[in-house]
Amino acid sequence: ADAGRRYRQKCCNSILFAGHVSIPTHTEILTPRLCYRDTTLGGGQVFCDWCVRPDGFTRFLVIDDGFRDEQGGRLLQRLYEIETYRMMALLALPFARQMSRDLDEIHALLHALMQRMEMDGAEGDDSQLLVKLTHLAVRVESLSGLGGRFSASCAYEKLVLGRIQELREERIEGMPTLQEFMERRFAPAMETCRSVWARHELLASRIARAVDLLRTRVNLAQEKDVTHLLAGMERTARNQLHLQHAVEGLSVAAISYYVLSLAAAAFKALHVLSLPIQPELAEGLAVAPVVLAVIAITRRTRNRSLAQSGDHDGNGHSSAGEIGFNPVPIQEKH
Repeated sequence: ADAGRRYRQKCCNSILFAGHVSIPTHTEILTPRLCYRDTTLGGGQVFCDWCVRPDGFTRFLVIDDGFRDEQGGRLLQRLYEIETYRMMALLALPFARQMSRDLDEIHALLHALMQRMEMDGAEGDDSQLLVKLTHLAVRVESLSGLGGRFSASCAYEKLVLGRIQELREERIEGMPTLQEFMERRFAPAMETCRSVWARHELLASRIARAVDLLRTRVNLAQEKDVTHLLAGMERTARNQLHLQHAVEGLSVAAISYYVLSLAAAAFKALHVLSLPIQPELAEGLAVAPVVLAVIAITRRTRNRSLAQSGDHDGNGHSSAGEIGFNPVPIQEKH
């Protein structure tokens, strides 16, 4: 006992399972009434209460009732493997309980965000909701790191059940078997781990769908804003074109007025020189040719400027076509 205590104190930080096993013969046992778990194993009997004593050890009582060669050693190995794998499988249970609390909190936050999405509709601040949903997705994804622990727990559970099947138990009347004990005490813990992980997967998929839905709404709102912006740009371009036409008309009138003023001064000078010219008549006859000439010169200048601008856009480093923007063609109305 002292040696076992010293060994346990030396290895207290690395012990997963420790057990004491006694293997007397059937004639050496006075009564097994103090034991709580048992199974008959062909050549012997096993009793265990599955309780960890204050010294950290679990006790097994194996009765040698005619073991064949090496049968006792194999039985002892299976018992140690069952308890070791059971403890390894149960390592996931504390993580499952903590994850369950985290999932409860995340589920409540997700429910509140979904209600805000439903109440706000298209007028809500979808960008902020999307940021909050993304944070929830990050929290759920951070819990995915425990997937390896839960997978290992399921693998150890299969090993435990497999080792119990290898024992080929037979019931002793009035006492449960090892398999029954595992079904009552071990199976619920493993089912808890599986249900928590399934809940994690379901919550992750719900958050992913909510993020996709909200991202679609944000994209639609952005496309709507872009459409309004393009429509405003088109209206601005049309207004600028109309203003340009008006300015061109005023320019034609002003230029024609100054040209006719110069022509009138010339006609008056020629009349002073006694040439047979009537200044008023000559000025009136020159109005139409001057206006037409000014209009022709103005249009030619504008067309030449547009042609030079088009050549510059075609040979430049960047143009509207290269950046993927096709301007709406505007037809001039004369």
